[in-house]
Amino acid sequence: MAALKAGVLLSQAGEAAMRVVEAPMNAIERIFGRKRMPWLFLAPNLVLFAIFTFLPIAIAIGYAFTGGTNLFVSERPFVGLDNFRTLLSCGNYLQPGTCQNRCSGRPCGTRSGSWRAMLSPHCWWR
Repeated sequence: MAALKAGVLLSQAGEAAMRVVEAPMNAIERIFGRKRMPWLFLAPNLVLFAIFTFLPIAIAIGYAFTGGTNLFVSERPFVGLDNFRTLLSCGNYLQPGTCQNRCSGRPCGTRSGSWRAMLSPHCWWR
């Protein structure tokens, strides 16, 4: 008998909670319409997805067309397609030793300090 009363009380509590939520949801449905309701629930997830997916892609595109070592794209000088010309002028861009870059006139991937040269900010594109 006690289990039955607990079940009834739990059911009544659930119904009361649904009644509290029902009025605002009905108002939102009247404003947006039934067909747009799923988008209302998806919107926060889509915003987070865009922030963590499309924003980094846009920043990477900004880095591709600018030079320098500054973090913010707005503080970097615009170089246009020079970075791509440098990359495509290499004999084999997968082997850094074939690319002539800003490392004192020697290729960046030579055995004498290739990691030091590759990590040096002076060895990167403008």
